[in-house]
Amino acid sequence: MSVAALAYIIFESPDGEAWAAFLERTVGLAPAAFAGPGRYFRLDDAAWRINVRPGARERFAVAGLELAGDAALDACIARLREAGAPAEEDAALAAERGVLRLVRSADPCGNAIELIVGRTLGYEHFASPAGVSGFVAGDMGLGHVVLPAPEIEAAKRFWLEVIGLGLTDTMSFTLAPGAGPQKLYFMHADNARHHSVALFEAPSPTGLVHFMLEAAAIDDVGRFIDRCERDGVHIASQFGRHSNDRMMSVYVMTPGGSMLEFGCDGLQIDWRSWIPTTSLVPDLWGHKFMGPPSAPAI
Repeated sequence: MSVAALAYIIFESPDGEAWAAFLERTVGLAPAAFAGPGRYFRLDDAAWRINVRPGARERFAVAGLELAGDAALDACIARLREAGAPAEEDAALAAERGVLRLVRSADPCGNAIELIVGRTLGYEHFASPAGVSGFVAGDMGLGHVVLPAPEIEAAKRFWLEVIGLGLTDTMSFTLAPGAGPQKLYFMHADNARHHSVALFEAPSPTGLVHFMLEAAAIDDVGRFIDRCERDGVHIASQFGRHSNDRMMSVYVMTPGGSMLEFGCDGLQIDWRSWIPTTSLVPDLWGHKFMGPPSAPAI
């Protein structure tokens, strides 16, 4: 498997101050002293994990995937070109991101991807401004993203066969009474996290369904819920435990209109013995959806 982890995510926003307040004061990420457009945020020893750069509207810009090395990246470039997908190597953008190599691409649904090798490590001690004890990241990457994929079967083939992720689990999710079930595909990289990328069979006006950050302990999640109530952050889905990855989490609305899943105790898997599964229910308990209707809690 060529993809090592989800390395970073980038948002565009006309209101960087709101994002900074949310990510530092409420979520508990640390500001990163990284030269580049907008604001950067840390949650482990990587130089940065989240970038919020200036933009005319709120939108999710790109997900950065770390590959195992030059050979893995070159093989992925060949698969992209064979599939007729974008595969543009960009040295200037690599320098801006603080990586050795970077290739820009997009899946069949238009979700932008950056494939990178050689990310920068800051090695600075992570100290959360909000007192979070730590995040489960490092070699397991930032966390996960759930991307909108109206043409989900084409997107699934792309992510599995061209990008090189592995299938973990399949699920159908009914957003509202009377609506037909929509598919979810959960896909893993070459690390123990249950999924680094998932696809949801629906569009999203922000370009992202949600992203997930995994805290080190359940008390971190409880205190995060308290901070959300303190800071007026809307809780979109109440505390619960998912069926497939066993994550205990809560979903809240970000300043950009997509959701953040903040959780703990996610399942870690040895892929040598894993057989892809189908989950019939999304949750073992909890995760009562509080709205808005356009933002499914998945």
